[in-house]
Amino acid sequence: MKKTVVALGMLVALSSNAFAGNLAQDKAKIADDMPMLQTQVAEDLVIQEDLDANMEAVDYDGYVVEHYKETYVTHHQAKKMGLEKVDRFRVYEHNDIDKLSDEIAEQIELDQPDYFSVNMYRDYFEDSGLFRYVAIVTEYR
Repeated sequence: MKKTVVALGMLVALSSNAFAGNLAQDKAKIADDMPMLQTQVAEDLVIQEDLDANMEAVDYDGYVVEHYKETYVTHHQAKKMGLEKVDRFRVYEHNDIDKLSDEIAEQIELDQPDYFSVNMYRDYFEDSGLFRYVAIVTEYR
């Protein structure tokens, strides 16, 4: 029995040394290939906006609409007026529309666009009983 345990112990020690050698070689190969992979990823990066089937469009009537009523337009009004899109930004908030409105107002104050529109989407957030909101704000001139 002792001879078997000693033999198994030696076998484990030998195989772990062989594994460590292979592991060190693999790590070195990965380290050598990493700069090429990073460059490849940076060149091929694609960002996709995913407003999946669970997202539903909702009318946005936050205080930003009332406060900036001279410059707020709907997407359809902007099309009719022939406005040119200048910029677009997104605001994400899990469940607090007031925080979302604050962030929109802060950005509008910074950018001072001639006109802007807000498209609001929401989806039911897992099993929390809450909605998650996303606002897409488009600025026009």
